[in-house]
Amino acid sequence: MQATPFDPLAILSDLRSAGFPEPEIQAVRNTPPMWEQLTRFYARGGRVQTISAAFSAANGHPSAISFYVPEDPAQRTHSRYSSLAHELGHALFYPEQWQAMDSFASAEAYARSREMGEAHAWLNQYTLCLEKVGGRSELYFPLAIDNEDDFGVRTRDVFGEIAHRKLAGESDAQILEHLATLNANMFPSGMGEGNHKTYGQCNRWDYYLAHGDGAILADFQRRLQRRPNPDEQKRLVKFGLLDQRPGSGDDSPLLA
Repeated sequence: MQATPFDPLAILSDLRSAGFPEPEIQAVRNTPPMWEQLTRFYARGGRVQTISAAFSAANGHPSAISFYVPEDPAQRTHSRYSSLAHELGHALFYPEQWQAMDSFASAEAYARSREMGEAHAWLNQYTLCLEKVGGRSELYFPLAIDNEDDFGVRTRDVFGEIAHRKLAGESDAQILEHLATLNANMFPSGMGEGNHKTYGQCNRWDYYLAHGDGAILADFQRRLQRRPNPDEQKRLVKFGLLDQRPGSGDDSPLLA
């Protein structure tokens, strides 16, 4: 791939436009592995872009890392080193996460590609935060995680779990598998009020809507004269009921 010319000063200007405080900008510039990744991203034709918004958020793609920047500086919670490290993980690693849904043969394969993309972003975020020179420490990363066997929720420190597994001698590949499972069970933001599906459940439901045989939806419509609501969608995915034909197995988890 031919490198795209870029101006290091323009990169720093892009971060300022994205609402980064000066100490965070200097941390980006003064941390060698972070600066190497960011300049590699620009050399591939990517750039950091700013989108004015009423909320703070960020997302990363091989062509652009976007920061959603509110007018009030106090609300710009994503305009920082840690978020950039995370989005660089999306932009630079695991390209399978960007493949179209139609290229996957199953809901599990499609969802796992998204979960592994997030796992690479988390591991990259942890690694670059360990190396951070200056600025505030960002080594605590709590997330609400859905229990696999019931509807309870626990708070898990993602960075703490990475550190523990590294001390135990696990490989990056093993850690990434663990992080992908955590991602499958975490709750995304901005999914709409009343939607309590996790990332993994959302991805598997979306795949079913696009590629499933529609039998479950037809059975719902026949019995209840409506489509499943978000809580029912969650039960259908969580307990593997989408893989069953209506009437072929125990539907008690849905009726509980």
